[in-house]
Amino acid sequence: AVVSTQSGHYGRVCKSRIAQGALGHDMSIIFSEGGLKQVKPSNVIVPFIDHDAVLYKVFVCGDKFHVVTRPSITLNKLLSNNSQINVYNFHSDNVSKVTSDSSRVQEDLCKTYDLSPLSEKHMALIPEWVKIMRSVLNLSLFGFDVILESASKKPVIIDINYFPGYDGFENFHEILSDMLYQAAIS
Repeated sequence: AVVSTQSGHYGRVCKSRIAQGALGHDMSIIFSEGGLKQVKPSNVIVPFIDHDAVLYKVFVCGDKFHVVTRPSITLNKLLSNNSQINVYNFHSDNVSKVTSDSSRVQEDLCKTYDLSPLSEKHMALIPEWVKIMRSVLNLSLFGFDVILESASKKPVIIDINYFPGYDGFENFHEILSDMLYQAAIS
């Protein structure tokens, strides 16, 4: 069931089960039962977590990682402009690509927030998360997305990416080469 926006909670995020390519970035935000009828039954639906329109992309290459801060979406403006909306469709690449900025990304959903790097307190959590995910996923190349819940500022991992673009990962090709070389000789 969809959480009422009247109670201060937001709707649900609906995303494709397809993890790669253009279709993997088609998403919707559902605000009502009527909105549920407008999405494909094969999609995954999860709660929307208000996060002040800031997304932290963590790119992993072997035992190295890099965190990039990107814009995300917020629903405050959309809800204040149109409380009757059932579903809002968008392409996530248009919101959080490295080339996006608050003047170009979906103006009706984005607002300017401080896109500062992740705090030291939260950065201290990343190495352990990387270690656990590398072990559980048995992967050396992947990424994951982290947001900070608006009210509590608690970090939440919202997505794992098996095919990240590594945009913004400084010296990625050098680190990748080193990782592959180490794997080859061990």
